[in-house]
Amino acid sequence: MDDDQRAGGTWAVNLAGSFLLGGVVGYLAARSVDPALRNGVTVGLLGGFTTFSTYALQSVELWEAGRPQWATLNVFVSTIAGLALAALGLAVGRALS
Repeated sequence: MDDDQRAGGTWAVNLAGSFLLGGVVGYLAARSVDPALRNGVTVGLLGGFTTFSTYALQSVELWEAGRPQWATLNVFVSTIAGLALAALGLAVGRALS
């Protein structure tokens, strides 16, 4: 698997995780859920699902490999799209509750 394929997989997981985390938080906000359970599901399960550390390492590796344009694209796409999908997930979760 080359660097571009790995970055694409990392984007997919980070963006899906951002959406799912936003959705679960939005959904649980309207319910009386034990804070320990909420944290276990959001921070524990979904936080472990997203691969931020892999994204960070891949960005550094791309930069060090002489591919600063890909490193920069990786940072911006993951950050901007992640924020947008987290907001969308939050709205969907709230709408479903």
